[in-house]
Amino acid sequence: MKFEVQYAKALFLKIFEKDLIDIGAGLKDTLILISFSAKTASLRSRGLKAIGKLIRQQRDIILDEKIQSLLHLRARDTSVVARESTLEMLQQFLGRKSPQSQANDASLKKFLAVYLRLIVEKAGDKSHLVRRKVIQLLSAILDHVRDGQETTSVLKVLLL
Repeated sequence: MKFEVQYAKALFLKIFEKDLIDIGAGLKDTLILISFSAKTASLRSRGLKAIGKLIRQQRDIILDEKIQSLLHLRARDTSVVARESTLEMLQQFLGRKSPQSQANDASLKKFLAVYLRLIVEKAGDKSHLVRRKVIQLLSAILDHVRDGQETTSVLKVLLL
């Protein structure tokens, strides 16, 4: 029975792979639009959380220029919920510390180049929820950094 289900899933994915990719791209663009333009903080936050779910599936989406612009904008949102959701999205990139879900070195370096200063900047946020999320995120970053030189670079940014 399990084999039949796996075969059916594989067949479905093979037949509809291009369509699923197109749907995913359209969904990403729609969520970005909602997160950019929604008037209420709860909708902006929901859009960010939905994009975070996409990031769990395809980590490199977070390095997309539209997503970068969105995250930098929402990190400075007037709403605590939107700022916290932004940091949660960044945390989705790192995932859990395991060989399968760990970000690879090249994408981690790009991630740090784009977002580390933003994360450190949020350490001074007026909301304790955002500051707590920053601490969790920085802890996850240090867990993922394998190179001693890279660890030094991260700590330099933290201290300066």
